[in-house]
Amino acid sequence: RSKVSWTTVATAPAIPARFGARVSVAAGPRTWFATRDEPLAISVSKVVVRTVLWAIFAVEAGSIRIAMKAKSSKDCLLGRFSILQIQLGRLKRLLQVQGACLDCEKLNLGFKPTLLLLLPLIMIFCSNLLLPTLLVLVFVPGRSRKSSIGPSRSKFSVELSGANLDSCWLWRLLLGGALRDIVHYSVAGVAILPQEVSGDLSSATSFDLKTVGIADSRLIMDAVANLPDKTSLKFKLRTGMSLAQVEGDSAIFWENPEILVKPGWPLPDFWAPIGGFAGRRIGGPIRLTRIDFPQSGGVSIEGSFGRGTELATYVAGTRG
Repeated sequence: RSKVSWTTVATAPAIPARFGARVSVAAGPRTWFATRDEPLAISVSKVVVRTVLWAIFAVEAGSIRIAMKAKSSKDCLLGRFSILQIQLGRLKRLLQVQGACLDCEKLNLGFKPTLLLLLPLIMIFCSNLLLPTLLVLVFVPGRSRKSSIGPSRSKFSVELSGANLDSCWLWRLLLGGALRDIVHYSVAGVAILPQEVSGDLSSATSFDLKTVGIADSRLIMDAVANLPDKTSLKFKLRTGMSLAQVEGDSAIFWENPEILVKPGWPLPDFWAPIGGFAGRRIGGPIRLTRIDFPQSGGVSIEGSFGRGTELATYVAGTRG
């Protein structure tokens, strides 16, 4: 098997032991490669992964930490990794996050590493195939049934700020769905409406999410409800988040939702609970294990990967 030793030319700090990391790259001046002997395919794979992350997600090269371990270049090309760990700093494009970490053991990716190595050539010479290639890498199963290295384990961690939630189209899309669920499945629909607007928020035909933020360990959403009589209602909603298990799947529950009521002078503004709560059931490859609002701000999400694919709305009141 081919092995190569690379000389360090720049700093590459060790991958933090967030999930008990056992492989680290060398400290010292910064480098693209570790200073230990490793299969050539792994060294090249690290460069390709860094390049792809930089080109697509605008991740700063200095914030990327990668550890890969495979028996040989052949095992690497066939997607058989005993350890694969990736830590990223801030993602500035497409999927915006403050930081992310992926920790995998006994991973069998099949043909995907070979396809990943071809990705730079696709980007340069056949850019119209870039999106289909990325979709194949993300969604198409690559594991070979005839080649198994045992049960795998994959964990991930993502840190999001209020600015990430507000500026990223994907997070806004998901939170827009959460907003509709909360209002439609609340007990009261709405507590108090401004005097100049009549109607019920639960009868709104659509919602426009304006801004998203995080304060006091809760999501804060400014939105506009479009009512059937062609009027609109601006409102502010806040909600907590919690995790639960529903028939073996993890689910995010929007906990204790409240709407900001402004009765006008001399009465103060207050948050009115709208009763009940809804949630989003996440079946399939993702198993969430922790959601937390750290004191430093933002929201931290941890989980693992499993089987199946499904996304369904779950209403708390339907639990038997």
